Amino acid sequence: FYVSGFLGNYGFGRTAHGLGFANSATLAGGVMAWLTALQFARYSFSQGGKLRRFQDSAELCAIGLGAVGLFYTLSRAAWGGYLLAAACVFITLQLAKLPKKRFARAAVSSIAFVMIFGVFLSPEVYHKKEKLMFFPRIFFAPEVTVAQDLSVNTRALAWGVAVDGIKSAPVWGIGLDRFPAFYQHAYPALSKSAKGAIDLNQKINPHNSYLYYAVEVGALPALFLLLLIGRTLAAGLKEGSASRARPFL
Repeated sequence: FYVSGFLGNYGFGRTAHGLGFANSATLAGGVMAWLTALQFARYSFSQGGKLRRFQDSAELCAIGLGAVGLFYTLSRAAWGGYLLAAACVFITLQLAKLPKKRFARAAVSSIAFVMIFGVFLSPEVYHKKEKLMFFPRIFFAPEVTVAQDLSVNTRALAWGVAVDGIKSAPVWGIGLDRFPAFYQHAYPALSKSAKGAIDLNQKINPHNSYLYYAVEVGALPALFLLLLIGRTLAAGLKEGSASRARPFL
């Protein structure tokens, strides 16, 4: 559980705000989106039958509270991931010709909880206004929005550096824990091209787990990671909605 701006503390420097497993909005948003998306999928794929009202209400509350926690982090990548997961669940239900009533309930729970706890309580979040405006702006002017947003633009540039690193050492990578130095070497040119819209930290990671893995250990080891993920997804497709792998799909 994570509350951004808890007691007015943003968690920079030596301090850490929030309660529980995460001391940063980025980490909390990613974990919260993953767990909430799994619960959303699990509930949506549950078979019908006799409705147990207490259990059903508890599961809907879990989904709603997860959405609220996700809203409080204002982690835009995590928001996007959660919406993408919900879209995948809907498409899978559609293709499998399964009922969507439980999906609708989960979606309504997410929206209702965010409206009540997220909007009406109006939690204080670091750079809240800029982050809330990001989504409507990026639909109309994506390139300008990314270029002007320090956080997003830094990540986009870091992804480009990671791709360059993969090209320079495609099989076995540039070496474990070597990316920060690799990024630092590229930083002067990036800073000049970004015209100030870049994080001052010259030693960062790619902010993408798959790129991070591939650039440091290489494409060959990364292939086995993708095969593991692919096997899980294939099992979900093959074995149907009763499969334990289906929620991951």
